Amino acid sequence: MREYNARTSRRPGDKRSKPSQLLKDRFRIHFPTNQTVSESRGGRAAAGTICLQARWWRSPDFPRELVRDCVNTRQGLLMHSKVIFVRRTKMREESLGDPNRNVRAGWAYVGSANLSESAWGRLVKDRISGKAKMSCRNWECGVVVPLGMASKEGDGATDLRVFDGTVPVPMQVPGREYGPNDEPWFYSGT
Repeated sequence: MREYNARTSRRPGDKRSKPSQLLKDRFRIHFPTNQTVSESRGGRAAAGTICLQARWWRSPDFPRELVRDCVNTRQGLLMHSKVIFVRRTKMREESLGDPNRNVRAGWAYVGSANLSESAWGRLVKDRISGKAKMSCRNWECGVVVPLGMASKEGDGATDLRVFDGTVPVPMQVPGREYGPNDEPWFYSGT
């Protein structure tokens, strides 16, 4: 809502907010660098369906600090996977509340939605009511796979091994941060 309010505000000084420190600490976007694509078995010719436009990447509002190189666990192959892995932070007695309550360790989304406004929608102002409404241009399909129950003693958030046996993690984690000379693979090559 903060981004929507800033975007629909009539005040010219309002700008999009940068990702919060909490988001920077807990959220990663895995996307291959140009070098990773070039060094893959199929090379640049095999990456036509992996899309990011240079103008998005070069926009001052793009969250580049969240992006990590996407290297497939299957050496030399590129991936077109669209997955979201969500895991709970360290389980503590006080966060669980009722010790008999069942709390899931996390969940995974596996589907067709890429990380775009077309896939997930955008909040826009309804012309009639003037209130925010969700506008989606694409129909996507996916499933949410819940993980098992979390234990009070466990720390399922330290890595993605909590998904072992439930949903395969297709990329190397933690992903390597982009270096100062790294750029993502741009479909158009610009």
